[in-house]
Amino acid sequence: MYKSFSPDEDNESGFIAPAMIPVFAYAFKEALIGMAVVNQQGDILEVNEVLCRMLGYTRRELLGMNKDDIAYAAVGTEDWVSRWKELAATKRLQMEKRFRHKDGHWVWTMLNVSLLPGTDGSFVYYVQLQDLTGRKAMEEKLERSRQELGPLFEYNPDIVCIVDMQGHIVSINSTMRQVTGYETDELAGHPCKRFIFPGDLETAAELFEAAKNGRTRTGEFNVSRKDGSWITVEVNTLPIQVGSRVEGIYAIAKDVTRRRETEERLRTSEKLSAVGQLAAGVAHEIRNPLTALKGFTQFLQSGAEGKQEYYEIMMSELNRIDLILSELLMLAKPKASEFAWLNPELVIRHVLALLEAQAILKNVEFLTNVDGSLSGMMGAENQLKQLFVNLLKNAIEAMPDGGLITIRLQEQADKRICFAIADQGSGIPQDLIDKIGVPFYTTKDQGSGLGMMVSRKIVEEHKGILQIESVMGEGTTVYVRLPINRESGEMEEKRK
Repeated sequence: MYKSFSPDEDNESGFIAPAMIPVFAYAFKEALIGMAVVNQQGDILEVNEVLCRMLGYTRRELLGMNKDDIAYAAVGTEDWVSRWKELAATKRLQMEKRFRHKDGHWVWTMLNVSLLPGTDGSFVYYVQLQDLTGRKAMEEKLERSRQELGPLFEYNPDIVCIVDMQGHIVSINSTMRQVTGYETDELAGHPCKRFIFPGDLETAAELFEAAKNGRTRTGEFNVSRKDGSWITVEVNTLPIQVGSRVEGIYAIAKDVTRRRETEERLRTSEKLSAVGQLAAGVAHEIRNPLTALKGFTQFLQSGAEGKQEYYEIMMSELNRIDLILSELLMLAKPKASEFAWLNPELVIRHVLALLEAQAILKNVEFLTNVDGSLSGMMGAENQLKQLFVNLLKNAIEAMPDGGLITIRLQEQADKRICFAIADQGSGIPQDLIDKIGVPFYTTKDQGSGLGMMVSRKIVEEHKGILQIESVMGEGTTVYVRLPINRESGEMEEKRK
């Protein structure tokens, strides 16, 4: 009779009761892993069906073997031999071990051996074998991939960073070391969020969460360099999958700092260009109320009656001057893109006030139609005003002989506000519409092409859509569809 062994028990306890022997035999037979009983000399005394299937032998074939007949015994297996010999003292053995299948290939297993003492001082070994073939094949595949892709990772011209599922940096490539100034050991083990601009943490978290769920995402945020400066990176996150499980994340990024700075300079240049072109109209617009104010002042000096009515007219003219100058400064002033809730109709009316003088000079009339009540929307006010100044200026310039520009605002079922700006110009050929927005491409004699490029960029930053429809001889309509909430626009992009 044998007793169960526990290192916390003395040698006189833990006997298997006779009534439990059938239970023990049943568990041995029905186990989901390979099971065997081996004597001190290594002879196989008993096996279960799972072990037979794992190694391809019949029970009768295995019972006639010694463990060494099937155990892997190549050079470097001294540890296996010595640890088996020490089992009598250690009572436990656990290791990864290969055993020979009947057809000749090797089966990787997790080997667990326990000592089962008998009442007469003898003992046998209770052996459990868990098949690791699938896992080992995956590990070998990953190692081959690592060796094959290692140079692609290390010498990739893009920034590449490997992140674990907890958001800690595992490894970085040479480009990231060069761009950030950090060495691998200075970043490895640290959480990514430590190096991300606080205002961008939510964006970064969304990218990494998507990758953890097996999806790829692209976004933009700012990260710190070792010297304390910040760079803007465009990041694409990809899941690292082992089988069906995500085990980590690749973050592949481009340093777009210079590109963003160039775009901002182009945008500022276009703003100043627009301001310069509006100057004549604004001067005309301001001169009119100033002339009126001068006249009323002289009239009041003469002692005229009904002064209260004149004061109201004068305040109205002063408020108009203040509005025009405020809008001009709003357009010209370099300002960070701060998103806030806006009244879309009010944005258009402010822009029209700024352009009204230029429209009068060009014999152009504005007609605004608002379909029903509009919801407020999330946007950057200075950017949106620049966008509509650009589009309305284009519409004015498309009608050198004057005409009507119709601005229609409509809230759509997909929670977007649609701004439609239609002119009565000569139209744009269909083959040229796709080129509009390309830097330095323009259909105007004295244009730069940067205005529409900046306009498209503003719409993209608002997660919106800009479309142009034109009929030769009838005119052009520009549709700008902006999400009421910028987050809803991001969700729409994800679905696409």
